[in-house]
Amino acid sequence: MKLFELYATGNYTLKELVDVARQEGLRYRQADAPIGKGAVYHLLTNHFYYGMIRWGGEIVRGKHQPVITKTLFDRVQDVLGAKNRPHTNRFAYRAMAYCGHCGAPITAESKVRARKGGRKATYTYYHCTGTKTGKVCTGSYISEDRLSYQLGEPLRALAMDAETVEAIRSALRESFGNEVAFHKERMAALQSELTKIKARLEAAYNDRLDGVITPEEFRTKADQWRARQAELEIATHAHQEADASYLDEGSRVLELAQRAYDLYARQPDHFERRKLLDLMVSKVVIEGGSAASNLREPFSTLSRLAGGASSQNGCSRWLGC
Repeated sequence: MKLFELYATGNYTLKELVDVARQEGLRYRQADAPIGKGAVYHLLTNHFYYGMIRWGGEIVRGKHQPVITKTLFDRVQDVLGAKNRPHTNRFAYRAMAYCGHCGAPITAESKVRARKGGRKATYTYYHCTGTKTGKVCTGSYISEDRLSYQLGEPLRALAMDAETVEAIRSALRESFGNEVAFHKERMAALQSELTKIKARLEAAYNDRLDGVITPEEFRTKADQWRARQAELEIATHAHQEADASYLDEGSRVLELAQRAYDLYARQPDHFERRKLLDLMVSKVVIEGGSAASNLREPFSTLSRLAGGASSQNGCSRWLGC
C-alpha cells in the first residue's frame, strides 16, 4: 500500500520506488534477491491489489481482501501515463492537476532563459498534456511559483479565532454519542448494497448462460459491479475498524488546519509543500492561467465553518452544520 501511495503523489520515479521497496525488505521470493524496477512496475499495474484478478481473459472479483482502493489504483495509472511509461524528471506538482479546458492531466517542463548580464535561469511551467484533444490548451500554462502561491490560498482560509476552535472541540466531544449509531447505520447500508450487487452478478451470469445477454455485455456489467463491490468491502472494513480515536484525530486535524498556511509558507521547497497539499487537497484544476483547488474532507467542512464564523452577516447554525 505504501508504494502505491508514494507513487500516486507524482514525486517518485520507479527507480526511487525500488529503493523504498528494498528498504521495506521486499525481495523476489524464488531467487531471494532484492526486488527490481520491473517487479515494482508490475506491482503498480496489478489489479490484484484492489481486489480483482484476471480469469479467462476477464478482470473479475477475487476472494481476497483488497489492499488499496480502486481510486488509488486509478490515480497511480494516471501518474504512470497514458502509455504506462514511468516518468524520469521530477516536478513537485505533477500528477496533481487537470486541465479545466479539456480535462487532460497537467504535466510540467523546465526551460532555460537568459537574464541580464549573460546569466541563465531555469523556469518550470505546468501545462495540459494534450492527450484529450491532441493539442496543448493555451489557457493551461502556469509557472510553478504562481501555481504554488495559488494552491496555498485555500489553506489561509482555514484559520479561525480561539473561541471558534474551542466550540468545535466541544461539538466533537458531544457528538461521540452519535458515532456508534452512525457506524451501525452505515454498515447496514453497505451490507445491503453488497447483497444487491451479488444478486445482480448472479442474475447476469444466468442471463449469459441462457443467451439473454452476450458475453461482452456480461463482462461490461460485471466489471463495473465487481469494482463497486471491492470499494464497498473496503468501506465496510474501515467502519469495522473505526472507534473513539476519531476524537483525538479530530483534534489533530483541527490543529493542523489552524497552522496549515503557516506550515505551507515556511516549507523550504515546492516538494515539501506538495506533501502537505496531498494531505489536504483533493483536486486541482488549471484554467485560464489560474489554479483552483478543492480541499479534502474534513478540511473542506472546516473551511466553510471558518467562513461562516467570520462572516459579518453571521451564520447562527454554522456550529450545528
